Amino acid sequence: CPGHSQPAELVKLYVARHRRRGGLGRALVDWAEGAARSQGATGMELWSDSRFAGAHRLYARCGWRPTGATRDLHDRSQTTELQFQKRLTAAGQGEAAGAAQTGDAGMRLQ
Repeated sequence: CPGHSQPAELVKLYVARHRRRGGLGRALVDWAEGAARSQGATGMELWSDSRFAGAHRLYARCGWRPTGATRDLHDRSQTTELQFQKRLTAAGQGEAAGAAQTGDAGMRLQ
């Protein structure tokens, strides 16, 4: 949705344990940001399990910031999620834009 005023949401990002720390997570985050940017998003948000400290470090390295908001999922694991947000800049303004095609994925990237 070009000119979309709501932030794009990164819904799921999982990297197999044996593939972590090799740049794949960063590449996927960069791709998602590029896809959102190409659809006109100026910001993104995500929710992450509070126990995924490694993912939180990745998001911080990619410029995402915790908002302080939390939500409880009331599931079997008693999951609490933390919210992260990132403001997106236009391509060529200090961040990799990525060349992404999203088709009808809209602003919810999964």
